[in-house]
Amino acid sequence: MIAQTPLFCDLRMHLKDCSGAFGAFGFPSRSLGTLLCLALALGPGLRVACAEQEPPIPDIRTLMQQVQAHQRELDKTRESYTFRERQTITELDKNGSPRKVERRESQVFYVNSHQVHRLLAKDGKPLVAAEESKETERVTKEVEKAEHTPPGQMLDGKSQVSVASLLSIESFSRPRRVQMDQRSVLAFDFAGNSGAKTHGVAEA
Repeated sequence: MIAQTPLFCDLRMHLKDCSGAFGAFGFPSRSLGTLLCLALALGPGLRVACAEQEPPIPDIRTLMQQVQAHQRELDKTRESYTFRERQTITELDKNGSPRKVERRESQVFYVNSHQVHRLLAKDGKPLVAAEESKETERVTKEVEKAEHTPPGQMLDGKSQVSVASLLSIESFSRPRRVQMDQRSVLAFDFAGNSGAKTHGVAEA
């Protein structure tokens, strides 16, 4: 199905107005479309914007499962990398003016999909021996905890709603395509499934 852009609609209206003129020259009205295409093809600077046929809308549950599988692969790949993070923490007084500024540099890596930070320096200065020993002990405990904490669950014991959980507690309807930022994207409605069993406050 070809979407009728404003340009296309305007040209059709113009043709309708000029149908008598074409008929006077002996052209049947059904030839107007052909004549229009030829005129646009040969006329300099003229073109018709024809929308490409949209691909079929995929099954939402299948799509979400594919997203989850892809995310798991990304989590595995991410554990092979590490990076350094620099933070500037500004503490304000009651008037909103800076009272204290602290700069921290950390090494960030992933264990069992969980992000772990290791502090390396504060205010541009490396940790002293005592601070480094204390940080090593803290990171070791956090790594052990991450190794035994399932992906999707936070290290502090709080639970996150995974894609698998979302599929089981939500119902999806009205899948469709919409335009966003000049791109065709998938949209759908979702609501809580009254018959689903939830686990924890995050899923309620």
